Amino acid sequence: MNLNCPICMELFVPLDEVYCTTCGHMFHHRCLLQWLERCQTCPQCRNRTTQRNIFKIYFNHSDVNTVTDNGSLQRRLDRALLQIERKGLEISKSKKEISLLKETKNNFLKTISGLEGKIAQNNHLFTSYAQQMQILRNEVNVLESLRSENEILKWQLAGKVDSNTVYAHEIQTLKNYITRLESEVAFQKSKLSKMATLKNDKFYLKEKLCLLALTYAFITYNIYREGNNLRAPTFSDFLWGFIGKRPKIFEFAKTFFNYKY
Repeated sequence: MNLNCPICMELFVPLDEVYCTTCGHMFHHRCLLQWLERCQTCPQCRNRTTQRNIFKIYFNHSDVNTVTDNGSLQRRLDRALLQIERKGLEISKSKKEISLLKETKNNFLKTISGLEGKIAQNNHLFTSYAQQMQILRNEVNVLESLRSENEILKWQLAGKVDSNTVYAHEIQTLKNYITRLESEVAFQKSKLSKMATLKNDKFYLKEKLCLLALTYAFITYNIYREGNNLRAPTFSDFLWGFIGKRPKIFEFAKTFFNYKY
């Protein structure tokens, strides 16, 4: 005679812990406890039942081999097929998640590539502005020299206007040149302000690139862990190995942390 648990529909085996309710129905101990946590009734007849009024049943087993009937084998086969179907659905779901992660990874790679292009463009602009700053410094030095000469000329011309009328045109020319240089200085100062703004933008782009690189590393780690469940390293070890194999991302990360911290 084959007896089974009405909750999980599995046959009782000699090693199972079987408990009985006061109404006489038998269940696996773990199945019955899970049921009573949700509902204080007998799973089969719905009589009032609690954990205090259930008791263990002990079977006397014979040494005669039990003959399994066709119905039991069919139930086992059905349960096995159901488990296989569930596993198939889980595998299909995992494949979809991996595909989505790979697509996200590709999008991040494109974003990183675009940010690298912007950073290269900003570096070119910085080089150009540095050259213009050097030219500006040279012009400022010339301006200071002209101002000194102008002061000397003013001192020499004090009280001698009548005798130095010949140089009036040259003095006016110098004044005009000084005015133009002062305008150029104001223009270059506005350029320096723009350079400061570009420098902040460059830092923001590098910071964003580092964050994207960390996100990309986390996605890659999830994909790696899906395929290597038993031997997957910790995320911190994986992250250092990931950054070490990518010198560009490593340089950006090193520059970012040195600059910020």
